[in-house]
Amino acid sequence: MQIFVSYAHEQKDVARSVVSTLEAAGIKCFLDEQALPPGLEYSSRIKTAVQRSDFFVFLASDESVEPGCYAMTELSFAEANWRNPAGFVLPVVLDGFDPAKLPAYLQPLTALRPQGKVDAEVLGWVQDRTSGSSAGIDPTPTERFEEWARLTPKPQRHIRRAPFNVWAQIVGGIIFAAFSVLVRGMASGAPDWAPREFHGVVGLATVVPLVIGAILFLLGIVRLVRAARQGADATPVYVLDRSEKSPGVTLHLQLMGGERCKCEATLATAESVFAGEMGFAWISAGMLLDFEATGARK
Repeated sequence: MQIFVSYAHEQKDVARSVVSTLEAAGIKCFLDEQALPPGLEYSSRIKTAVQRSDFFVFLASDESVEPGCYAMTELSFAEANWRNPAGFVLPVVLDGFDPAKLPAYLQPLTALRPQGKVDAEVLGWVQDRTSGSSAGIDPTPTERFEEWARLTPKPQRHIRRAPFNVWAQIVGGIIFAAFSVLVRGMASGAPDWAPREFHGVVGLATVVPLVIGAILFLLGIVRLVRAARQGADATPVYVLDRSEKSPGVTLHLQLMGGERCKCEATLATAESVFAGEMGFAWISAGMLLDFEATGARK
């Protein structure tokens, strides 16, 4: 396993401290100043090093995000390597840096904002995702996950529950449709001498809620059917990362074969999942309907 540490020259002391702490924990690191022998083509070696790394740590500072800083070139190599950076790329906000200045590639991620020692908190993040693997001895997280999935039998129970937001969507559609019917009933009692504008407003107030209600109801039924069809085909997943932003919890998962996906967590069992866990997931329509952990929290 290898960690690539990207930084601007002004933060070389912080970068050295991070690398020293990681390597003391048995984790191999790539730091350009110590890993590149002279006389070799610089960009080619850096790109290869990024491709061979399991994780990418970006020390975010005003200098490292400046156009022309080589750290931005290294970040472009990371973007080419991990289209979905969640769980693989860690932006570390250094003192005095405004996270709003992070490049677009890093904006969706939850940046690490160290409250204490930067190197110790980076080490904690890496260990959460590597199960304490040591360089060159233990398998990578992906290899560990594939081995776990091969040996762990799938659960046989069936998932027939739909999340609350699906039912809310269906009920909302019914409410809109009922409102439309109510308005139509009230309008039918209006006198014939009522102005034309009145009938026009009433007609609009009748049609719009009815259309909205029909759309909500039909979409809710479709999602309900898709959720109900999700049976015993549980999918083994490795949890890369989680973000807790409105309206709820979003999980970044790795499936077998290296495919990655992002799901909206539903139900308490899905919302309580954290990075580093391996388990079986029931996924439908972009929703994580349920998650069965196996005691493999890492």
